[in-house]
Amino acid sequence: MADSKPINIVRSPFTLRELIQVSATGPFGDRIKNAERDVKHRVTVESVIQWKVNYPQGTPNREKIHTYRLRVISVKPDGEVSDYPVTILLQNLSLDSPVKIRCGGLQRYTNKDTMKEKKLCGDFYFRYLSILKRYGVLYDKDNTNHHFPFFTNPEGSIGLCKHCWAGIINCLLAGFFHDSSTIIAKESKKFIEQYL
Repeated sequence: MADSKPINIVRSPFTLRELIQVSATGPFGDRIKNAERDVKHRVTVESVIQWKVNYPQGTPNREKIHTYRLRVISVKPDGEVSDYPVTILLQNLSLDSPVKIRCGGLQRYTNKDTMKEKKLCGDFYFRYLSILKRYGVLYDKDNTNHHFPFFTNPEGSIGLCKHCWAGIINCLLAGFFHDSSTIIAKESKKFIEQYL
């Protein structure tokens, strides 16, 4: 008999709701207050199709699975585009979907003069990136030196930089993460507003 449980292609111990709660109530919760309010955010949603192969009773069975990759770009009032795009990978467009997240590019840090051109957000890169990787919440590879951030995050707390917060808040307040129910959209808005 084939396994009828839904397959989680986004393997993460946190849903978006849980990541928001842990980050907002942790020691770096003040970052949510620093999220830029005066910028517009462009969001592109890519539906990524992946094939998952199961072997019920030894016979390969392929299943097509959609995940959603959101790219959030901040545009300042003067039209300048932020150097730090935010990527959010979700199983489905819901607060209760497994999530992976990243701010900035995939290049390795070499020196402070190249941070902007490599699109590396210092706060995310030096404080959260390796911690999120350890918890299984980081989208894509860990391009740090894989050492624990003893100086910037000595307790290994989960958190998000202001760019991640700005992208998530913008999507939530716009009613982006919900199904067709307006009640769920209102609940999402109330949920994020409690932290603002």
